[in-house]
Amino acid sequence: MPHIPYKKNLKKAARQLRNNSTLGEVLLWKHLSGRKCCGQQFNRQKPLGKYIVDFYCKAKNLVIEIDGHTHGFEKAYQKDISKQAYLESMGLTVLRFSEGEVRNNIDSVLGAIEAFVQTNNPPNPLFKGDQNLPRHIYLCGFMGCGKTTVGRLLAEKLGFSFIDTDQLIEQNEKKAVTEIFAHSGEAQFREMENCAIEQLIKSNQNTVIALGGGSLMRSENLNSIKKDGYLVYLNTNLNVIAERLRSDSVRPMLQQAPIKTLYKQRRPGYEAADLIIKTQSLTPREVTQVIFHKLSRHIKK
Repeated sequence: MPHIPYKKNLKKAARQLRNNSTLGEVLLWKHLSGRKCCGQQFNRQKPLGKYIVDFYCKAKNLVIEIDGHTHGFEKAYQKDISKQAYLESMGLTVLRFSEGEVRNNIDSVLGAIEAFVQTNNPPNPLFKGDQNLPRHIYLCGFMGCGKTTVGRLLAEKLGFSFIDTDQLIEQNEKKAVTEIFAHSGEAQFREMENCAIEQLIKSNQNTVIALGGGSLMRSENLNSIKKDGYLVYLNTNLNVIAERLRSDSVRPMLQQAPIKTLYKQRRPGYEAADLIIKTQSLTPREVTQVIFHKLSRHIKK
């Protein structure tokens, strides 16, 4: 990776952070300094772009962050999300550990770091193994909320496959959704949608699934999805959605009812989700990071 420029005024702040390191940072540095970790050189309190990271290995494009107890507060948590999305946009991998993990289980922390250094494809330290991840992660929300964009990013981050239920229906029926609506009507499309969801539930493949905007109006779909996996609602302001869809002439449901009416009808199903994220002030990468963090904290056993 080429040199990453940084704001010059961060150098003084970086020195201050080194002088006020936490016990966990000091302990981990003892194991990273002097090329002790797999022969790799690490920098401590390194300015990168507009942020200072706890530890950085340029050769492996690797950032390590140690989260103290203050990172559990909402303001710090939101800052972590933005920071990680920014660093990942530059092609860096970010491994996060808590202060407690470093103090109490340094061998496990070093094992995760060494796994990355040796393979560049580590088991993510946020999870206790893939068996604790929900097999299926569902994204719901009104049309235009970004389910497909976020779904692809999340699938890539987790190493899952990605599928959009509308695309699955088109594959199954060998017809476009617009054609199905035009020739068969909404009721028949909903039957196809229900079959597609049942098909995905039966699949053993780890998948991020973007649901159609009206799929949760059927209570059996909502109940089956909640039982099967983890449901995330991308809650986007109706005015933002209306602006995004202003010139959309393709979506069949927009030809049948006003946006406000559809939104009101569908909202109860969305709000039954395991996780609700207000997306309008976040980029798709930041939304992805929120889901990633929440999965690690509220994992379904």
